[in-house]
Amino acid sequence: MKIYECITLILPFVIANFCMDYLSDSEILADEFKLGVVQFIHHIILFIHSFVIFGPFIKPSLPLIILITAVNIGVQIGWLINNDYCWLTTLTNNLIGTKNCNRKWMADIESHIKHYLHGDSWSITDINKLDNKLNVCLFNVFNLITIISHIIS
Repeated sequence: MKIYECITLILPFVIANFCMDYLSDSEILADEFKLGVVQFIHHIILFIHSFVIFGPFIKPSLPLIILITAVNIGVQIGWLINNDYCWLTTLTNNLIGTKNCNRKWMADIESHIKHYLHGDSWSITDINKLDNKLNVCLFNVFNLITIISHIIS
C-alpha cells in the first residue's frame, strides 16, 4: 500500500470524526481557526497511529512505514512527557482555557456514543488516567512485525 492510498483511505474518516467532534463543540468561542487546525492534526495523528495495527496485513510501502513509525514514536513521547495524557489534547484544552485541563474530546466511536447519550456534560468530567504500557508494547510489536515483514519481502 502506498502512502497516497493510505491517505485516501483514512481522510474521509478523519474529516467525519473531526466534524462530529470539533464542529459540534459549544465551548469553542475564540481562536476557532487555531483550535480547528490543532484538532484536525490531532485526528490525523490518531488515525495514522491506529493504522499501525493494520501494518502487517496491508504490506505498506517504505514511506508509509516511516510515516507510521514516526507518528508512533511521537505519540509515545507525548505520553511520556504528559504523564500518559495526550499532549495535543492538553494543548487544545489550554487554548480553550477551560477550567478542567483534562477535558475530553471525541476520538473514537465509544466517545461519540457517550457524548450523544450524556450530552455536553460528558466532556467536562475528568479523564481517567490510562496506563499506556500495554498500548505501547502492542503498537511497538505491530510496528516491528511490519518492518520485519517489509525487510523479508
